[in-house]
Amino acid sequence: MTYPVCGHCSRLNLVCSREVPRELASGSTTDPSALAQATSPLGIHGVGNSEGLEPATTSATIHLANVLSHAKIWRTLDPSVILGNNGSELAASRRAMLRYYIQIFAFMLTTNVENNCFLTALVVLLPMAFESPALMKALAAWSSSHLSLRDQAFTDVALQHRGSALRNFKAAMEDGDLSTEMALAATLIFCSLDVISDGTGSWYHHLRGGAALLISNQWDSSITSPVSPSLKTMEQLQSYEGKWLMKNFAYHDILASITMNTRPLLGGEYWISSGEDSAADPYFGLAERILYLIAKTSHLNAEMAEAKQPEATPDALANTVASFSSRAQVIEDELREWKCPSLGFSPPLVSLAQTYRSAARIHLYRTIRAHVPDAAEHVHAKIQSQVKSIVEAVGNIPEGCLPECTLLFPVFMAGGDAEDSDDIWVIRNKLESMNRWRCFRNVEAALDVLDELWRLNATRAGGETGDRVDWLDVVKRRGWKLAIS
Repeated sequence: MTYPVCGHCSRLNLVCSREVPRELASGSTTDPSALAQATSPLGIHGVGNSEGLEPATTSATIHLANVLSHAKIWRTLDPSVILGNNGSELAASRRAMLRYYIQIFAFMLTTNVENNCFLTALVVLLPMAFESPALMKALAAWSSSHLSLRDQAFTDVALQHRGSALRNFKAAMEDGDLSTEMALAATLIFCSLDVISDGTGSWYHHLRGGAALLISNQWDSSITSPVSPSLKTMEQLQSYEGKWLMKNFAYHDILASITMNTRPLLGGEYWISSGEDSAADPYFGLAERILYLIAKTSHLNAEMAEAKQPEATPDALANTVASFSSRAQVIEDELREWKCPSLGFSPPLVSLAQTYRSAARIHLYRTIRAHVPDAAEHVHAKIQSQVKSIVEAVGNIPEGCLPECTLLFPVFMAGGDAEDSDDIWVIRNKLESMNRWRCFRNVEAALDVLDELWRLNATRAGGETGDRVDWLDVVKRRGWKLAIS
């Protein structure tokens, strides 16, 4: 049988071939290096390397073990050779970091390969980087930062790339050399870089800068009031790349509203897809509507908190309280009735969406508990039910699969209210396995918060009353801006 030449191979002038179907490997292991030896190489259309990769498969068959089996790239690099202040040395190092990005890192950032906007298919960041030196250097800094998390020998290399990227970005912004698209893309890269490198503070500075870009086309991390993107910015971001960048920003912004216990920096539906877009998002997969309802819950939470402030008028408080229950009920009803668009998508991707729905319900019930103390006992049972749902769904998301990349949010939300020791064991093991595969520091930070929370609640160290400690209290005491994106 003959097959038509795919568009990717035709565009890149490559031979288009298909691998022979193979048996599913038996057995299992939780050791990434062992799995990398036991599994077949990952094939990626249009991305070649010296080892001759096979044609691409789908998200259902791709595992990070396949990706890591081609991780020899960094083992051939000598940090002492590529590190230096010489411009040519840094350029050579940048090329090595971009190879690492293409072969390995980009696959750790996406829930699916069919719509991996970090690299393949409907690509965004890599093609944009060819048009902007500032963005190219930001990509190299991002990639080198992750490489340094896997191998500390590259720490100095990563710091050098980071410094170079930030200096170049600052100069480009001051000179007006970057379009809104390019500036937003670079800002989101710096945000993600700090999320995976630390996840407890500086990432939020970049997120605020991204919000300012969307509002006024000017990078300013001092933005405080929640508004919507300007009409001018929306017009500038109507390309496929621009729309995806707004989704990328919204994902970080909305999840940040949970750990910051406030509303998102930007409001509105500026990032929502049109009806014909049915592709799974690289970050939140099939849970776009769920993310929107999370944002609505955060707005509701913030409005109630503001209405209780001393400077608020009695009428404002009365109106907000009167509408709180009905608005919360509308959100709960929609979350309960939501149907996941499962047709044609892998089971792990569907399970990820279900965990997002359960985590959104936990966020809603926590909001009700915070503002209506009399309802605490009623919502407690609902929270525990959603914790169980997440724990069950986690069992359907294999270690190292692509949808696991953004599982931190639902697993953390479950861990924050888990009471059963078996549930805590599952949650802790999942976070540890996620960190073994991807080495993201914000996962470590989240687990550290949960470990302290579980320890304090096990000893009922919640003060004189012995009340349960909340994870928000742990984060606040540490002075962290915790990233769960």
